[in-house]
Amino acid sequence: MIFLIVVRLAVRLFCLWGFIMTSTNSIYRDLRSAATQVVLHKSPHMVKNRLVVLMTVVLILFLPVFVLAGTVELPETGQTTCYNSSGSVIACPGTGQDGDIQAGVPWPSPRFTAGTGTGADCVTDNLTGLMWQRMQT
Repeated sequence: MIFLIVVRLAVRLFCLWGFIMTSTNSIYRDLRSAATQVVLHKSPHMVKNRLVVLMTVVLILFLPVFVLAGTVELPETGQTTCYNSSGSVIACPGTGQDGDIQAGVPWPSPRFTAGTGTGADCVTDNLTGLMWQRMQT
């Protein structure tokens, strides 16, 4: 469970880092421009207002990354056995493999539901919500 939390956090940080890197150039230009205005003795009030606006925009851009970042409920893999590096079956306790941890959302029962009536040609996967066309034999 801790591993999943760490992975989710790493993915969020990776996405945030990409967003920061794409936004850095324009922010750097604006800060450099504001600093140049200070050096050229332009109105300090105008420079202060521009910096306040810039920091507000940065806050508005980054706040949704933290507020709207939700969690994803991944399903169980269904793996119940564990293997060593040569491919032989081993005892699972303490290995940290999927067969040992079995983390995730349990599969629904039944996993698949055959359609009826007008949807008789469809099979629904109750875990993912996907619908599949039933092949006629």
